[in-house]
Amino acid sequence: MKDKQEFWKMLSSFRVAMLTTHDGQDIRSRPMAPHFDENEHVVRFLSNADAPKTDEIDEERHINLTFANESTNDFASLSGTATQSQDRAMIKELWNAYADAWFDGDAETADVVVITFRPSEGQYWDATGSSILHAFEVVRTKVTGGKPNVGESGKITF
Repeated sequence: MKDKQEFWKMLSSFRVAMLTTHDGQDIRSRPMAPHFDENEHVVRFLSNADAPKTDEIDEERHINLTFANESTNDFASLSGTATQSQDRAMIKELWNAYADAWFDGDAETADVVVITFRPSEGQYWDATGSSILHAFEVVRTKVTGGKPNVGESGKITF
């Protein structure tokens, strides 16, 4: 079982998060570039201020983030709440070449918000080994009985 520090280290290896919001009865997910703050245990994103997700977060702050890294077989899900701000100091801190290419303007002028996600609970699946080893383990246990050993999973409460 991972502790919060180990969990956060695993999270910081992910380059993309699927940010999921509520739109009335519908649930919407979109890929976002996460910025992990290990000290505060929050995840931040830059977003266009007029994107539908900003209205959805205003309506319902409880959102979900999911992460997948097939090359390491690590997966995670975070439940929590999101807030938004146009704090220019934070925008400047998060601004990078990717943001420069994605948004019109620069860190001073772009019409962006910072979405700050504060997790309440997380789950992880750390499936060590390759896909071939996983397949072998499943076949092995089919023949010998028992459950396949494909890594560890657990929950973290923040």
